[in-house]
Amino acid sequence: MRQDNTDRYESVKRIGCYFLFPWMMLSMSFKLFHFGPSETFYVYPLPQFMLTMVPYVEGIGGVLMLLGAKNEKFRAIGGIILIPLFFGAVASHIVFGWLHLFNGVDEAKYLTIPSFFSLCLVSWISVKPILKLLRQSFG
Repeated sequence: MRQDNTDRYESVKRIGCYFLFPWMMLSMSFKLFHFGPSETFYVYPLPQFMLTMVPYVEGIGGVLMLLGAKNEKFRAIGGIILIPLFFGAVASHIVFGWLHLFNGVDEAKYLTIPSFFSLCLVSWISVKPILKLLRQSFG
């Protein structure tokens, strides 16, 4: 019975990997082609280089998650890339948008939902492969 649940969860995680690819590509294309340069999209007081790299990191993470549907190593690497990205996105929404720290903007709280959903999904999909990769790498 335990093996059946593990297989079922693994297939659901694989579906999550397939879902993350178009989700990341949509987010990347929306930021690159709809809004243009990052200074028109992001109003947070963060370094320009950091803001410019966000869509490209999303694209790389999406491709790695697509490859991660078949190979756990790619899932782990995609998680290593995307978990800090989404954690930073959620933290930025809270710090700059909700608390108005550092001369932040006034934004609706529901704008955090896509980043939080993505953070939860990526964490659930890739934490075990990350731990497995770390155990293999460092003994």
